[in-house]
Amino acid sequence: MKLITHNLLTSKILKNVVTGYPLKIVATKTEVKIADYQPEFVSRMMKKIDYKALFGAAKEVKCCFF
Repeated sequence: MKLITHNLLTSKILKNVVTGYPLKIVATKTEVKIADYQPEFVSRMMKKIDYKALFGAAKEVKCCFF
C-alpha cells in the first residue's frame, strides 16, 4: 500500500471506534518503487496529508526516506 493512501484511511465507520486514525501498519514485506513525478497529484495531496501520521507510518515500515 502506498503511504499516501494509508494516510487517508480511517476506521471511524466501525461501531465503537472513536478515533480510528491513523491505522496501524504491520508490514511483512516492504518495497520502494520509483514513480513518475505527477505535479497535479502532488499539489492536490499536499492539502490532504497528515504529515505526523505519514512520518509515523514511514517509521513503522522503516522507509529509507525519513
